Amino acid sequence: MRRIIAAAIVKGEKILIAKRSYGSLADYWEFPGGKVEDNESDESCLKREIMEELKVNLKMEKFLGEQRFCVEDKEYIMALYKAALLDDNFQLSVHREIAWVEKGQILKYKLAPVDELLVHQGCLEELE
Repeated sequence: MRRIIAAAIVKGEKILIAKRSYGSLADYWEFPGGKVEDNESDESCLKREIMEELKVNLKMEKFLGEQRFCVEDKEYIMALYKAALLDDNFQLSVHREIAWVEKGQILKYKLAPVDELLVHQGCLEELE
């Protein structure tokens, strides 16, 4: 089973979501992140993926939850972590745009299916 790590990047009362620009999730909003490589920790993966996708550094703060899902008969598990930005000079590579949204407004966006499951599971409830 492949492991995916994503970040709920928090700034004040808002959470960053990013809109994919291509692939099967094009035009869906998601918590940015990606697949864990062999012998890579969740923290290393998240820092690497966020640097690749958004060109920013972050600090992982807290595990929020995880969700299992399948795509084309392949099993995955996605873990969501609260994170804080260390800088904010965004340069998007796989996303069309980013948005800072309030926790209560996030389901108004067309979220990727697993991201929506994480929200419904209550993973954002611990964010203050």
